[in-house]
Amino acid sequence: MTRADFENTFPYQKAENRLAGAVKTDTLYVNVNPVNDASDEAPAFGRASDLTLKDVIGLDYDENEDKWNELTSKLTLNECANLVVIGGFGTIEVSKIGMPRTVASDGPAGFNNTVTGDGNLKAVCYPSATIIGSTWDWYMGYQVGRAIGIEGKALGISGWYGPGANLHRSVMGGRNFEYYSEDARLSGIICAYEVYGAKEQGLTSYVKHIAVNDSDSGRNGAYKWLTEQNLRENYLLPFELIVKVGKGNGMMSSVDRIGSTRAASSYALLTAVLRDEWGFRGTVITDYYQNSHQSAPGIWAPSQAGDTVHDVDECVRAGNDMLLWTDGNINFFNDADSNTAKKAIHQSAKNIIYTYADTVHFAETAQGLDKGSMIGESVEVFAWWIPVLVVADVVVAGLLVTWGLLLFKKKKVREEISDDDSAAD
Repeated sequence: MTRADFENTFPYQKAENRLAGAVKTDTLYVNVNPVNDASDEAPAFGRASDLTLKDVIGLDYDENEDKWNELTSKLTLNECANLVVIGGFGTIEVSKIGMPRTVASDGPAGFNNTVTGDGNLKAVCYPSATIIGSTWDWYMGYQVGRAIGIEGKALGISGWYGPGANLHRSVMGGRNFEYYSEDARLSGIICAYEVYGAKEQGLTSYVKHIAVNDSDSGRNGAYKWLTEQNLRENYLLPFELIVKVGKGNGMMSSVDRIGSTRAASSYALLTAVLRDEWGFRGTVITDYYQNSHQSAPGIWAPSQAGDTVHDVDECVRAGNDMLLWTDGNINFFNDADSNTAKKAIHQSAKNIIYTYADTVHFAETAQGLDKGSMIGESVEVFAWWIPVLVVADVVVAGLLVTWGLLLFKKKKVREEISDDDSAAD
């Protein structure tokens, strides 16, 4: 089907075979040979420079690209790769540029360590996103995000795997409580301000799960087929608002597929749309990294034999910068030697470094929001329906009064006739 000739390309007859067939067999739970571009040039690694993180905090990502590249190039290839593959529940320290180790916590209703079970984390359990969405109040979302950010500072947490911006596609959705609504715009606006409030307090929100993760059962590698219009107008809209309104600089990719392409490996989604169209500047992290060839057995990774939901070589080439995994190394990559691989690893490391710096700068310069400072343009619309309803109410009330008077008068006449008949008798 095409928009240019919708009528003549509309399928009026059902296809003989609607199964994914060989496409599914060839692409589900497999590692893909990395695709390289012969024109790519490898960036520098291990280059001497006096730059440190404090020198670039506050510098624009695009306008000062040379500075960010120079800073990242101080790292060796191994150090850049470690930033990418050891991204679970925090980022590693990079002492040579002055970047400290950070801690990230699961969410989204506040902080929790349900997945890892490590430590003795005690944190506030906030109302679920569905409750917050039911308020229809962007400022409520902002206040919740701000409160979680303040708590994060007290707990030493600077990364948060939340909020959730998927939709209530079905009432049977297993994680609907993590998401705001079935409405894309309502979900996006409230989530955007929650992200904004958290970022003001120095907390990076890795909003999950981009994209189409709207069911939980069987989601690993699930094929989701939908039109581009539906994808953009519904399932991507919340994430677009988070970038444009909420100044979001963190995303968590889903374990689903859009068509037959892994969401975590989709250049169209994570680079062409997210970065090039929307202007996202930050880090995309995977959901819990699942690749049976790399993940240690028995540590919540393989959900079935031969399970490969993620492919790190695909991820970095597509714009998925970091793995939610705690003990990776450069050997996770099937290819870390080609110019394309080095370029992608360097880019991912730069994005991770920038995200930390951007959140720090945002928190240092935040002015706070009040109810009169909603981001974007507010258009005053004449509420024509109000006077119409008032007039309608007056007319209906007048008719009811008239009807009541007529009934009363009719009853009165009947009583007078009845009295006259009695007198005549």
